[in-house]
Amino acid sequence: MRRRGITSSIVAAGLVAGGLLGTSPSMAQGGSSFGLTLVGTGVGTVQVRSINLATGQSAFVQQIGLDGVGFTLGSFTSASFADRAYFVSSNNSLYRLAYQDGGPLGGGTFAVSNIAITGAGLPPQVINVAGDGTLYGLRTNSGGGPGNLTVDFIRLNPDTGVATALSSPAFGGSGYNINSYALNRQNSRAYVVSGSNRIFTLDLADGATLASPQLDVTLATMGTLPDGSLVGFTSSSSGTVEFRSINPDTGATTLLGSAALSGFLATSFVTDPFNSRAYVLSSDNRLLTWDATTGQVINSPTISGGAFQSLRLLPTPGAAATLLLGGALTLRRRRD
Repeated sequence: MRRRGITSSIVAAGLVAGGLLGTSPSMAQGGSSFGLTLVGTGVGTVQVRSINLATGQSAFVQQIGLDGVGFTLGSFTSASFADRAYFVSSNNSLYRLAYQDGGPLGGGTFAVSNIAITGAGLPPQVINVAGDGTLYGLRTNSGGGPGNLTVDFIRLNPDTGVATALSSPAFGGSGYNINSYALNRQNSRAYVVSGSNRIFTLDLADGATLASPQLDVTLATMGTLPDGSLVGFTSSSSGTVEFRSINPDTGATTLLGSAALSGFLATSFVTDPFNSRAYVLSSDNRLLTWDATTGQVINSPTISGGAFQSLRLLPTPGAAATLLLGGALTLRRRRD
């Protein structure tokens, strides 16, 4: 799937052959971020690459073999306070990547292990990590299907692989936008936009829906800033992309800034856990850095090293780069 214009990617279950994405929690004392690219190099194989946020340059770190053909779209996340990252394979295994020798920017690599995810349902489509290291995400219930989608909000134990369904949010047959899933570690809340463009606030304790107002614009992406506030991207009728803040209690959004772009890759949108910055890949292969305070684009280098499909940050002490996942991959939708 090559990048097109703005896409909301509203699905119940999506698999990417060699592609994944996710967000990362705050860890570093100094407040900095770096990242990696995971580039599909063949069925069941990915290449890990680092990427520099300022220059767009990438470098090889290591290769990882999989037990399936690829990953569930949206399943990459990291628990940087525990020096560990996670993703879910298409074979429903939780992959755990632990830093070795200071991590990629320190000249080290990752120790990779995987464990089967147990519990009913398909592999999680999206996961994110809470402050205590527990994973929370969304998966399609195996009884769902196009036009009749049932989605479970789950808690996933990263040590045992046990998945527990907390609730089934009332998204309806339209499902949810996989690029809109965000987690606020300050107030133990998760957020996601349904296919009918309602923003759901979910309690991590029991999965209860605390609010679900209609949004005043159609969001393609959503993420959480360091202060817990929500921001996202959408398009306008004038051919520009708009960067907006979001009130999850009312559904009201506020325009922060806009840019004339032919489009952007919705799966690449990511917010910085330490700074008021957001990043997105444009359709012409540039990495745009947005200042969430002013709403302005402050950097836009061209990305090297491949046709990436997603972008995520991985916080760690002492350096700044980005976490990306890409390659010329194919998005497949599961039909039950």
